[in-house]
Amino acid sequence: WLGWWLEPLLSGDYPAAMRRNVGERLPSFSPEQRELLIGSIDLLGINHYSTHMVRDVADGERGDASSGWEADQHVVATFGAGWPQAASPWQRSYPAGLRGLLNWVAARYKGDIYVTENGWSCNSFTAAAAAADQEQLDYYTGYTEQVRLALVEDGVPVRGYFVWSLLDAAEWEHGFGTRFGLVRVEPGTLARQPKASAVFYTRAVKAGGFNASDGECNATTQAAPRFRAEGAQLQAVVNASRGGTPSLEVSRTMLLRTVRLAALAGQQARYEAEQGDFAAARQWDSKVARLVSGAERQKRQLAKRVEQQQPAEA
Repeated sequence: WLGWWLEPLLSGDYPAAMRRNVGERLPSFSPEQRELLIGSIDLLGINHYSTHMVRDVADGERGDASSGWEADQHVVATFGAGWPQAASPWQRSYPAGLRGLLNWVAARYKGDIYVTENGWSCNSFTAAAAAADQEQLDYYTGYTEQVRLALVEDGVPVRGYFVWSLLDAAEWEHGFGTRFGLVRVEPGTLARQPKASAVFYTRAVKAGGFNASDGECNATTQAAPRFRAEGAQLQAVVNASRGGTPSLEVSRTMLLRTVRLAALAGQQARYEAEQGDFAAARQWDSKVARLVSGAERQKRQLAKRVEQQQPAEA
């Protein structure tokens, strides 16, 4: 389904399977149109909520046909056994599906990727349910971890992640009947109440990234052990790049890791200050300053390299 929209922007034409299934009903692009299409996006935003398991239709089988475009796919889609069910009937939770999608996209699109929407239609219709909505909390902890794995372990250039949504919204089809917000909104009064997932997400953002544990999300917990571990990982990347110019992807990885270390150092500085050891807090603050300065320098160097690789204008 994503290929329907993405493939023309990469190759100037629809996917071969789509051409085969839709036939003459699918329009063609002129050479001029193809030239305009190819590479016409600066970044790619992915909206992802759920995953399906699909198989090709058997001979004589109709397959999914609730709409014309679904029938043209010639597949049967199902959910995996035991996948948690959201309030919306079309959504189940399978976090690893997002990591797989990001890798699939990265193999085809050589550019920055943003997860522009990701969220859970939760069952927080009361204040008590919102305060302890474990399903939504599990969804966000699972899905943000898969984004982290795609970024750190798979090298997918994920540059941003956005939840849907900040507030319970009047959804197009169901109004307040489905609730995606991190913050519950009471119909009528519009009173707002942060849900359990809002507390998690706030702490994770303050801690500097998806891979913050529950302990790290608390500013009174030490970050020094993780700082040392991740610092060693960054040093290994630096050592592997000695004697030559690192690739753009390696340079981006080094920049991201440096920013992450600055966040961890800042958290440790807060921890030391809360313990009353202001001398140690100042030392960690100095680390923050050096890391931020280093990150800014890396960012400028990376931008210059990217600019140098751009084709000159005619």
